[in-house]
Amino acid sequence: MLASSRIIGWMVAIFLLLIICIASLSARAQYIGFNGQGTLENRTEQSDQWLKELFGNEPFTYRFPGGAATKYCDPLNGNGWGINYTIVDTITALYGSDEEEATADAVKKWQRKADAQPSYNYLDDIVAMQAEYPAMRVIYSANYLIPADRAFYPIQYLLDHGVNLVVVEMGNESYSQMNYDFDAYWARTRELAAMVEAAGVPIAYPVPATGLRGSKSHDAWISALNAVIDGAGVVAHPYYDGREFSGLKQPVDTALAFNEIFAWDFNGQFQEIKNELPNAGFFIVTESNSQPASLIGDTELNAFLIERLLLAGKEEFQDFCIHNGVAPDKYGVIYGNPQKKNTSYDAFAKVFGSTVVEPTCDTVITYTEVITPVLYLDSIIDTKCSKCDRFFFYLFN
Repeated sequence: MLASSRIIGWMVAIFLLLIICIASLSARAQYIGFNGQGTLENRTEQSDQWLKELFGNEPFTYRFPGGAATKYCDPLNGNGWGINYTIVDTITALYGSDEEEATADAVKKWQRKADAQPSYNYLDDIVAMQAEYPAMRVIYSANYLIPADRAFYPIQYLLDHGVNLVVVEMGNESYSQMNYDFDAYWARTRELAAMVEAAGVPIAYPVPATGLRGSKSHDAWISALNAVIDGAGVVAHPYYDGREFSGLKQPVDTALAFNEIFAWDFNGQFQEIKNELPNAGFFIVTESNSQPASLIGDTELNAFLIERLLLAGKEEFQDFCIHNGVAPDKYGVIYGNPQKKNTSYDAFAKVFGSTVVEPTCDTVITYTEVITPVLYLDSIIDTKCSKCDRFFFYLFN
């Protein structure tokens, strides 16, 4: 009788372990990828080859046209993203935001981009990418600041040409463009939103920073959005600097920052974002990284941050995109001239190629190469080990 009880006990234990394993895998079956600002403008044969090596035939997410570029895009104008002097001068004057884009010469910057628009349309590049990567998921950030029919044109074009358009993002960081006037934003997006919904594409609306970066204006926006969102999606842009990690204040203390990033509860932070919007149907992140790019870009420290972000992000969000794909600066996983792989490329490859997070019940020896050529070693004991031991003790006894 005792032997039969033990057999039944073991069978129950094995069944529970199978359930845990299945739940763990399903929780991690989300999608990671890149924000695409600059990708189509800076792609080369070399970057195409490296992206192909990275993605293969696996599903991933790419967001186009990108961040601050969104408010200037009007592909009906013709070449590239349809950026021209008229839209740059008009939009910058009315909706320019230092919070969205901290630059003193935004008009000149985007006029230079207008001058650099190619003779072909970037929408066709996205169509070609979809043919090359059949499993690619595309998020399109729509320019709601132009007339709705013009803003909807690229969305319909991508759908008509077989692009796997999984979400339309209603603007980029629009809260700052609209000076946190949610009612004005909501009214401005209704016509375009109706067209997108009729086309059967899910919509995601922007949420400002929470937690350490929250404010009364942020809270008011979040509350108003939650009241009307009714099952639509939410998009967040978590960035990190000295406000989260004191080691990232200038001058950077690499050893301190490394340990702070290791100890940071990214899953808890992401849960906080989701808990504030219970009426949302899904959550995505279309930009995340350290900031600015020059702070710790292309260092082992930033690679470690990217790895931690991606591991948590793919558990907590439907899609999680780091900033940036192919770019001229150190935000890009591929960047520069001549182009090189950023340390974030290898970090992304490590997470992208794994379906199961490494066990947490080990002593972790962490290291990082400092911005100056010094190697710091620091032994960090994972306090979860005792919890794991107790779990298995109760499971099998």
